[in-house]
Amino acid sequence: LKITFIYVTHDQEEALTMSDRIAVMSDGILQQVGTPKEIYEHPATRFVASFIGETNLFDGAISESHGDLLTIALECGMVQARASGFGDREMVALSIRPERVMYSTEPVEGFTIKAVVREQIYAGSVLKAIAVLPNGNEVRIERLAGDKLPEDGSVYLYWNPEDARLVHTEDNSIFSAFESIQLA
Repeated sequence: LKITFIYVTHDQEEALTMSDRIAVMSDGILQQVGTPKEIYEHPATRFVASFIGETNLFDGAISESHGDLLTIALECGMVQARASGFGDREMVALSIRPERVMYSTEPVEGFTIKAVVREQIYAGSVLKAIAVLPNGNEVRIERLAGDKLPEDGSVYLYWNPEDARLVHTEDNSIFSAFESIQLA
């Protein structure tokens, strides 16, 4: 149609399917502007990651970096993600979409997080599952309907580092403010 219009909606599917560009706001503050794919695949903030689509969020800190491959210390273990613009020991939130979480009944090379499958819901073309980590946190998993997880069994969760997204946490602004204070 080649016309510009602003349409306000809280319906995520509607926003993702009918927009060329999306602006996400929280409390009157613009969080991110981008294409539907950019917003979903590369959220700029913790709010955007959790507001657009389902995600699993883990709080942690960067413990090592080798170029853009970062090792993040989470409460549930060490994981990897690819990202730039983050500093050593920086507090971050790691976002991994349920459809990007993979599982195995045996540990895999690299990192894995042990979990117990608590619930599986058949939803037509997809199977939605919830796995519980040793610390009690839940991880949502989404697989094709024919891909059944072990009933109430132990699994090892993992994902490709390229599929994880890191976002800065609000806590870093507090740390930055303290670092800028000069003591006499």
